[in-house]
This record gives sequence, structure tokens and C-alpha cells, in this order.
Amino acid sequence: MEPISPYNKSQMLLNKYTNLKNLTAVLLLLIPLLLNSQLIYADDQVSARSMVLSSSASGGMSDYLAGFLLHNTTTPLAVIEIQFCANSPIIADPCDVPVGMDTTASILNNQIGNTGFILDNSVNGELVLTRNPSNPTSVNNYYQFAGIINPITNGEYFARIKTFPTDDLSAPDIEYGGVAMAITPNLTINAIVPPYITFCLAVTIPELNCNDTSGDNLDLGDFQTYSSNSGSYQFLVATNSGTGYSVSVYGTTLTSGNYIIPSLSQPSPPQYGVSQFGLNLVANTQPSVGADPIGDASGQPTSNYGITNQFSFNSGDIIASDSHNTLYTKFTNSVMVNISKSQQPGVYSTTLTYIATANF
Repeated sequence: MEPISPYNKSQMLLNKYTNLKNLTAVLLLLIPLLLNSQLIYADDQVSARSMVLSSSASGGMSDYLAGFLLHNTTTPLAVIEIQFCANSPIIADPCDVPVGMDTTASILNNQIGNTGFILDNSVNGELVLTRNPSNPTSVNNYYQFAGIINPITNGEYFARIKTFPTDDLSAPDIEYGGVAMAITPNLTINAIVPPYITFCLAVTIPELNCNDTSGDNLDLGDFQTYSSNSGSYQFLVATNSGTGYSVSVYGTTLTSGNYIIPSLSQPSPPQYGVSQFGLNLVANTQPSVGADPIGDASGQPTSNYGITNQFSFNSGDIIASDSHNTLYTKFTNSVMVNISKSQQPGVYSTTLTYIATANF
């Protein structure tokens, strides 16, 4: 079985449910039977070769996902040719198009890695990708073709991959390689893979879980002009999304009727006697409030909210993120307020909404 690839991700059906306390997601993944084998390669051969079929049923319509890694980055790349052969993966051998296979109605659905190609499928059994010549990068490449009719006979078949510096396919190729695939009796495997994102917010979260939280109101006390008022609350986030999550904050600064305490649009230090409102997600000494994130260290505050003794607030800002799947990370969100002597008296308050989004 192939590992989950960009092709499989396109089959995911995702529902997200978001609120202040919890965010969860459910994913349905359909895993077809995939077969891939690789050949030993030399310096002029593409590596990490694969050919993944969404359906291996004989005579059935299938998507094909071609994957490979280029090594030559000094020669311009203009053409990638993929041939399907019934007899051999060897480039020098004649290529017999598999009986019943039809590639002439295929379309290029997706391209990852070296991109900018258009598809020529005018010759059955050949998929020719063409672009303006430019030097490639050495990255994993994936090209997804939809609408291909499989061979009508079960068995082993081959795909040959060649790259060219110009659109003249008779010229010497740059890199090449072969890969085997199989057409088998139809077998469908269904599995439920439950990706998730968990999020909770409270004044106190004692452990790295959302089962024991307390408090949803933060009292900053009476404001003074000669010191900063501050307080903190916490949120916990985790996901098994391979591309991580982001946490955003929405709301307003502190207000009392028409009176406001201005928020800090850029990270700034506290200034006594100046009206200001801001947040950050790290440990501070001026004022002494907050804590650095604990738990999975891959989750971190974003740049405007991760500077010690500097605070800011803009509604809609992403304040914490992770680009990987992560175990539980607990953030301490500190609030800092100063007022000037001219700040109008009143009861100042705000409601902040936090939204955690998984990058599925």
C-alpha cells in the first residue's frame, strides 16, 4: 500500500465544528488498492518513482498519479514523457501499448513540484507534458491524470518516464526511469481515518487536556496610571493534520460606552500613563505575567505575539500556529492594560472570540 499522498488528500471529505470550547473534525478517506514498485537507478535516472491508480480494475476508468524525483537541475526541462507499456519498463525496448488502455481522453488534474506543464494526450499510451524550458528544482514531483481507461487484462504493466530539454522527443533525454504497476481484480478497501483538532479556552487549564478547565471571565481590577494592569488565561490546541493549525482572535479593545482604551497595533512595551491595550503569548517581566507555551514545542506564537514585554492586538490576527501535526500545546494569553490621566472613568470590558482552524 502507498503512504497517503497528495492524490489521497483530494479524496478527503471534511467537516469542521468550531466554538470557543472545542473544535473537532471528522475525515472520511477512501483508500483504493495501490501497487508500486521501483527499479534500481543510475545517476541519470529519476528516483522515488511511483504510479498510483485510484482503481486497479481491468477496463475501468481510473486516475493515475505519477511521482518521481529529478536530480539534474542544471539542464532546462521542457518535456516530461510518460509511456505505458505491456512488455517492458526498459527505455531502450520497444513499447507495446497495453490492450484496451486508452489515455486519449485524459486530463491533467493537478501538478506539484516542477509545474507549468500542459498535457498532450493525442497518442494513445503516451502522456506528454510540455512547458517553456526552465531549470527544474530537485523536489518530489506529482502529476495527476484523470479519465484513463485501464488495460482490459489483469496483470503487470509498466510506465516509462523520460525528460527532455526541448519539445523534440527524438533528442537525447535528460533523465529516465521505469516503474511497474498492476491491474488486478477489483478490490475496494474502505477505512475511516479520524483526523481531529481539539481546542479549549479557559482562565485555567491545569493539565494538557480539555477535561478540567475553569473560568471564562478575567477581572483586571482597578486601573492605575502608575502601573500596568494585567492578567492571563489559557488555551489548548492539538491536531493530527499534517499541515498544522492556526488560532485567531477576534473582538475589540476595552470599551466603556463610547470611551475606549486604544489597542496596540504593533508590538510595543508597556508605558505607564499612556492608554494602551495588548496581548502576548509568552512569559513577561514588565509586567510580571504570562508563561511560554508548554507541551508540543512545534506550536508557537506568531511574531507579533511572541515578544517578551511587548504587546499588541488587532482583531482577526493569527496569534499562534503550527505547520505540522502536533500533540497538545498549551498557550498562556496575557492581557496588559495601561491608562492615561485623561482616560474617562467607567467599567471597561470586551469579549474576545478565539477560533482554531486545522489546515486539512
